[in-house]
Amino acid sequence: MLEPKAEERIRSAVSALKILTRHFPRQAPEEGGEEDLAFVGRKAWLTELKSRLAAWTSRESKGPLWVLSGVPGVGRSRCLEEIRWQALQAGIALRDLSQASPAEWPALGPSGPILLLYPDLHRAPASRQKELLEFLERLRPTAIGILLELDQASPTLDPELRAWLEA
Repeated sequence: MLEPKAEERIRSAVSALKILTRHFPRQAPEEGGEEDLAFVGRKAWLTELKSRLAAWTSRESKGPLWVLSGVPGVGRSRCLEEIRWQALQAGIALRDLSQASPAEWPALGPSGPILLLYPDLHRAPASRQKELLEFLERLRPTAIGILLELDQASPTLDPELRAWLEA
């Protein structure tokens, strides 16, 4: 940002954050060391999340279905980041469905606890949302966790998928 030549300067805060994340990735705190990073206004939610993850990994409950929805700017992406972080801390494998083709989805799960993610589901094409709905209907009785993140006001979310999520 302080480069004398304008063409060598970082052009946005997003670019700066990407560079910082690449060079300084978030690492797991050592046991008894650093406390949880601040998650402002969400302490009760975070406690509940940790409790549910612990129950799931100890096989006291079946795989959860979490749907993060809300209007833009409410903090869905930050919640998704925190869920990813806490799941990794609990030894849960993460797989991003948005980064794989529907044909690959069934093969994404290892034998242990796995959390399947689909960030920005509202941006997926309608055909992909239909395929996801079919996959979720087959998958739901299993111990696999599912986390979907979407803009609740998005008109692009498939009506059948919306109804399945709200049921």
